[in-house]
Amino acid sequence: MKTDLAIFDFDLTLVDSSRGVIECTQHALRCMQIEDVEESGIVRTIGLPLREMFAALVKVDSQTVADEFAKRFVARAEEVRVAMTTVYEQVPGLFSCLREYGVAIAIVSNKYRRRIESILECAGLLAQTDLIIGCEDVKRPKPCPDGLVKALRVLSFLRPIFRTKPQR
Repeated sequence: MKTDLAIFDFDLTLVDSSRGVIECTQHALRCMQIEDVEESGIVRTIGLPLREMFAALVKVDSQTVADEFAKRFVARAEEVRVAMTTVYEQVPGLFSCLREYGVAIAIVSNKYRRRIESILECAGLLAQTDLIIGCEDVKRPKPCPDGLVKALRVLSFLRPIFRTKPQR
């Protein structure tokens, strides 16, 4: 059986972004004067949408406070995340092998597409990537399947199940 498409998550699948996530989280929490959040707790929340990450870390159920955390996290991420993200050493070879076999490569992530593109560009992997679906490209982030469905549709791997009857 031939594989035509490989869809990857980004954080902790293709790249180690944990140093940047920890830095951005700690920065946002310090700015908000929230302390005593351990690094191990932060690492366990990597990949969650920022507001969910905040709720899991500090057990505060306030949309306003979670929004402030997200705003501060994103601002710090604009400064440090690309430089603090490391592509796993196996990824360039994996991408080359997949391309050699004619496999399309897509990434679906809760990270902003522009940041993924910057990281892949720095690693020389952007040109090998057929599609990137970031958090801004879907209404509902992972774990909802919206990003996967969109990737399949954009790359024409998902056909409509129900067809309308022809008009007479």
